[in-house]
Amino acid sequence: MKKLVRKDNQKRKKVFKLEKFSKILKSLSKNYYLTKNLRWNASLQLTSFTRNKSVITNRCILTFRKSVFRQLYSVSRLAFLRLARKKKIYGLKKNIW
Repeated sequence: MKKLVRKDNQKRKKVFKLEKFSKILKSLSKNYYLTKNLRWNASLQLTSFTRNKSVITNRCILTFRKSVFRQLYSVSRLAFLRLARKKKIYGLKKNIW
């Protein structure tokens, strides 16, 4: 579990840095005040750069499951049901018809 957390943190840092770099390249390639050669080189780097992009998967903060992830609470379906049964989520109660 600790290895998975460490690996996920490293991946997030890498993607954040690469995202900044890609935004800079994109702005350079679309800036018409720069020379054509500079814009062309920026667009070439951007096309080669997009192939190496990593994808971040959202995971549950309690169990690190990645399937059936609830974005609002940042937990998986199983962890959400467990917390709801223990009444740990404020304002949530079972609806009985």
